[in-house]
Amino acid sequence: MGDANSLNYSDLTEKDVDEVVAFMAKHFYPREPISTGLHMTYEDNKEWIHGSVRDWVKNGVSVVAREPDTKAVAGTIIATILTRDQSNTYEQALTSPKTKESERRGRLFGCTLATAQATAVPSQRLLYRLGYESLYTLDYATFEIAGDRVFDMDKMLGTPSAKVMARLIDESVDK
Repeated sequence: MGDANSLNYSDLTEKDVDEVVAFMAKHFYPREPISTGLHMTYEDNKEWIHGSVRDWVKNGVSVVAREPDTKAVAGTIIATILTRDQSNTYEQALTSPKTKESERRGRLFGCTLATAQATAVPSQRLLYRLGYESLYTLDYATFEIAGDRVFDMDKMLGTPSAKVMARLIDESVDK
């Protein structure tokens, strides 16, 4: 696989949905701390993820990256534009080096703030390098539902927390 600069980027479209979902099932779910910490598999979320990817297509800022030679999916950044009419977003945004492309596309729509929900240490580090700041941290070890701790910390792949992160989008993302 090439680096992020050698990939071909395009809008996420309806024709990409099945291939992107298959890519996520193979590469995202087995390594995503929330999934592993809750002992959840792709099969547990199969119906939900198919519908969600179709919803992300409609926003027009999600990006799919493909290998130039094979045209195989090499990554994706799933993004949503929030408006006063649509103020809810996907709770676990996927992040990758393609974030700048998604930000550039958002800027074309007039967006001035980018947010991300980073559920793993590698994505948190990437977002810090891209100039994001942490707004909120959710500690997995102490998170409880109805008085019960829900995450198996031995399965969290070294990730102690999730972070909601943000940065202002400026003209530099277009360069």
